[in-house]
Amino acid sequence: MRAKRGVTLIELMITLAIMVIVLMFAAPPFGALMARNRMSTTVNNFVATLSLARSMAVMGTAPVSICSDDGNGACGGTGDWAKGALLFRDDDSNQILDGTEAVTKRLNASESTTIVANVAAVTFSQDGTATTTAAGANSTWVFCDPSGRVSPRLVAVQGGGSNYLYQHAACSL
Repeated sequence: MRAKRGVTLIELMITLAIMVIVLMFAAPPFGALMARNRMSTTVNNFVATLSLARSMAVMGTAPVSICSDDGNGACGGTGDWAKGALLFRDDDSNQILDGTEAVTKRLNASESTTIVANVAAVTFSQDGTATTTAAGANSTWVFCDPSGRVSPRLVAVQGGGSNYLYQHAACSL
């Protein structure tokens, strides 16, 4: 008589049940890992854009600004960074993207991160210092995960032009 090969229905059901149990324990931490990675990517891209703006200003002949995008390729004029950011050489230092100034880099908004800010724009001078539309000395942005699985991150630019990254307690300034 020939030996039968293959799996029985019972063996298949037991294997599937074990896989479901393992996935039930692995899925929540995997979701949190994905949220942390999305947050890190968004914040790191923003910090890299700030660093690029400062470097361009120091190496160039004109100030460089970053402003909130209004969604139409112009500066928003408010602290709403939900539609992204624009980096441009700001020849007249007015923190507004004028007709003669071209966008050097567009930073797209992240659907998985909300941003709360106290500034509409920040400008880096040729000496590396930063001037902002903020009432205080520092420009701050708080990056938040709407699901609440990741701690908020705060990015601050001081008057001297240096930027810093901190974990933040709440999704507010």
